[in-house]
This record gives sequence, structure tokens and C-alpha cells, in this order.
Amino acid sequence: MNKKVVITVVAVLVLGGAVSILFMKNPAKAPSGSSSSSSADTMANMDHSSSNQSSQSTSPVSTDKVDIKDFAFSPASITVKKGTTVTWTNQDSTRHNIAPDKETADFKSSELLAQGATYSVTFNTTGTFTYHCTPHPYMKASVTVTE
Repeated sequence: MNKKVVITVVAVLVLGGAVSILFMKNPAKAPSGSSSSSSADTMANMDHSSSNQSSQSTSPVSTDKVDIKDFAFSPASITVKKGTTVTWTNQDSTRHNIAPDKETADFKSSELLAQGATYSVTFNTTGTFTYHCTPHPYMKASVTVTE
């Protein structure tokens, strides 16, 4: 077999394997027919997603403030009393939003927030409300509202 052909086949197999491994680690990043995020967002997602997901605490924290930083909601789970207003602040240079998995009369999706922008919701109903970032669906968190 020609040496150039062998080198080309090996290079294609190595590159294909590397791409497959990358997308198997985070299937939410796999290419799709349409995308609402920019290529800069996509590159940032690849750089930040796997390390941040493992560092998020799942124990609920009693607070009314959530930071969006390093492509994660921090803290990822909070507990508040009924009637509390929760405020999210985007600390990332990339735009993010707060999108409830199930919208309610109180909890609706925000617009995409620029760096430094905030979004607030007053929770008047008890229960656990899960949410995510629409452009970065691996970013997930929850608010638990108690009496």
C-alpha cells in the first residue's frame, strides 16, 4: 500500500475518533441542523461544560441570589420561602437565560442576559421548579419553595 494513503487513513481515523470522544462526553454539544448560539459560544461551551458540571453542588442552599458564571448556575439548587424574590445575575461574558422546564404564572423564561444583567422572579407557590439555559441546555438548576 502507498505510504501516503496509509498516513491519510490513520490521520482520518485518529481525528474521527477524537471528535467522537468529544461529543460522547457531552452529547448536548453534538452538531445539529440549527443552532442559536454563536461559534464563540460553541467554543466556550466546549471549554467549560465538562469541568463545571462536576463541580456544582446538588445540596440546596438557602439564598435568594444565583450567579451565572463559568457556564453554570451557582448555587445549582436553592431553597426559599414562599413569597421570596430570587435574582439571577449573569457574570459570564456569554449571554444566558433562565428557562423553566415548565412555565407557571410566576415563573416564565427570561430574555438572554448580557454580562452584568439580572432577572428576578417572585415565587408565590410551593414546590420545586427546575430550569435551564436555552442556548446551553446542560446548564440546569432548581428552586425549591417552602411555606
